[in-house]
Amino acid sequence: MRRLLGSDFGRTHRPEHEKHPDLEIAEEYAFTQRRAKDVLAGWEVFGSQIQHIEKRLNFEIRTFLRGTIARAKGRRVVKVLDLGCGNGTALSELKSQFGAKIKTAGQVIERTPSEKYRGVDRLIEGELKNMKPREAFDLIFSHIGTTEQSHLSRTAVEQVIKWLRPGGCAVFELPRGLRSDVKTDVLTTLRQNGIKNITWHKGGALNFYKPKPKLPA
Repeated sequence: MRRLLGSDFGRTHRPEHEKHPDLEIAEEYAFTQRRAKDVLAGWEVFGSQIQHIEKRLNFEIRTFLRGTIARAKGRRVVKVLDLGCGNGTALSELKSQFGAKIKTAGQVIERTPSEKYRGVDRLIEGELKNMKPREAFDLIFSHIGTTEQSHLSRTAVEQVIKWLRPGGCAVFELPRGLRSDVKTDVLTTLRQNGIKNITWHKGGALNFYKPKPKLPA
């Protein structure tokens, strides 16, 4: 049976100046293993279906997109980003359901040569801390992906906030067993960015909405 990396994996978002000297070798080894698993499609969750992801995140992704598309009224394409998209199975299912009404982007540490990534309009390679998407997204989600493997939870949250369009939604997993002070730090970061609509599920999934700017009275 394949095994996922444990909670000691923290290299994804850890800037060089914040790396802990005592953990450097372990972190680099874990990062190397993750890269190898990406390339070889060796993750247990590499092809997770959208139904499974919705259940794990406790969030109806398809329902959210249906409502967002309806509100867009054909004036624009709704954009979706999957952080840690595996082979793109979930995005492919969303593309099959919503077609040209959505544009999908998926992130991986490194492309798997044998995969076609069907349903992924744009594949982004690299670590989250180095990502620079060209657009803002209506929905960003991650299921046992980039955000779940990060020890620098506030960094991950800050990045996701930047990539959300006003009114957009993010739902993703953070590392299990976060200390109370780390959770407080994450919540403080959200509130400092004007985000009040926050749900932190018992299973570890964090869900929040980026507010729309208020029009002048």
